[in-house]
Amino acid sequence: MPFKLLCLSDVHLGHHRVESEFILNNLAKYLLDRVFMRGVNLVVFAGDLFDRLVYLSQDFIIDIDVFFVKFFKLCKEYEIKVLILEGTRSHDRGQSARLVRLNEKLAKVFADVTYIPTLSIYHDDRYGLDYLFVPDEWHHDPRVTLQQAKDLLQQRGLEQVDFAFMHGNFHYQLPEIVKAPKHDEHEYLKLVRFAIFIGHIHIRSQYHWIYAQGSFDRLSQNENEPKGFYQYELTPAGKGIATFIENKGAKLHVRVDCRGLNTEEGIDKAALVARDLPDESFIEVHVFKGSPLAKMNVFAERFPRLHWRAKVEGQIVAEQVYELKRDLDYTPVYIEPATIGSLMKERFEQQQIEPAVAQRALTILDALVKELANA
Repeated sequence: MPFKLLCLSDVHLGHHRVESEFILNNLAKYLLDRVFMRGVNLVVFAGDLFDRLVYLSQDFIIDIDVFFVKFFKLCKEYEIKVLILEGTRSHDRGQSARLVRLNEKLAKVFADVTYIPTLSIYHDDRYGLDYLFVPDEWHHDPRVTLQQAKDLLQQRGLEQVDFAFMHGNFHYQLPEIVKAPKHDEHEYLKLVRFAIFIGHIHIRSQYHWIYAQGSFDRLSQNENEPKGFYQYELTPAGKGIATFIENKGAKLHVRVDCRGLNTEEGIDKAALVARDLPDESFIEVHVFKGSPLAKMNVFAERFPRLHWRAKVEGQIVAEQVYELKRDLDYTPVYIEPATIGSLMKERFEQQQIEPAVAQRALTILDALVKELANA
């Protein structure tokens, strides 16, 4: 029996720059397309479906609910299973569980939807396939996570699973200088028969039968490569065919280098780029400190349908600036009694936590720090 799955990750609904309505409209071109979805058996969201903690009072919540009700109804009609893996805790925050309740209790669609917040193996009775799920930050040491995955297989009497869906990163995806926890790709390849799909790094890549689909939409600068998701077909003969499906409507984020240019030259250079961009695209203007071009009104007044921001370089340098293709700079954060309060305050502001709730939490945290210091 043929088997077809779709795997998406890093959708980031609720993103602070790219509107949820825009992302959902792009998703709808595929996941609500009856022709495209015909023959699909499984859809997996491999982490970071949400970007941050969201609130019912936010306008885009209704857009999310309407989209998923339509999606679940189509999945119910076509008998498509939906599995949603928890991603990075600071992004997803367990909010995908609400979509299960939306499906069962509010909309009463009763599609086959499961939220998976733990390291686990899911057996698909329909096709006799086993799926390994590895959420992000399951354990701070990836070696422990790997051993727990191996233990799960042993408990199930399995030498391999058929597919793995993960959120995190492998060694091959990051430079050695980046000291983030990394999974061992060679060990996981031994555990998986057909394909591994992994989210978290927004850049698409492939290593043997590991497929990192990257983010569904373009969410920031330095992501000029195609965005989208993977379709994987398993033939009756047991041959797997992976196809990258490009989201051709992905948001454009463009950088214009105006360093050393006067106002007229900078406007002319930016205009050459801006005139061909779709409405609501993002343009980052790279200028030297003190340049009048750092004031975005000189561009916004001429192209009001685009989003403009300046990237100001502190001082003029003679060398050419080389940019990494991937925005992977890693800055360690040191959590100490003297800094934990300010770090949490900054995080609360980033996540747009209500001020009263944030202040209460900071007061409790301060009391705990003092108590521990005196212990």
